[in-house]
Amino acid sequence: MIVASIEYEHEVFPDWSVAAFLDGGNAFNKFADFNEKLGTGIGIRWRSPVGLARIDLGIPLNDADDAFQIYITVGPEF
Repeated sequence: MIVASIEYEHEVFPDWSVAAFLDGGNAFNKFADFNEKLGTGIGIRWRSPVGLARIDLGIPLNDADDAFQIYITVGPEF
């Protein structure tokens, strides 16, 4: 498995920020079979009392089954 991610986050109000990101990678059994997949997106971040709350809209740049995906996360990243 190879994964990479780059994200830019900019605070717009106290405890609120927006983010733009680019993710890439894939899982494979042999390196010759590696077929990188890329996705990009935007998100909103809120630093809540229980941790970071995130809503992200991800858009695949390669062929995919869906045109976009929405991710909602509350708490620390793992």
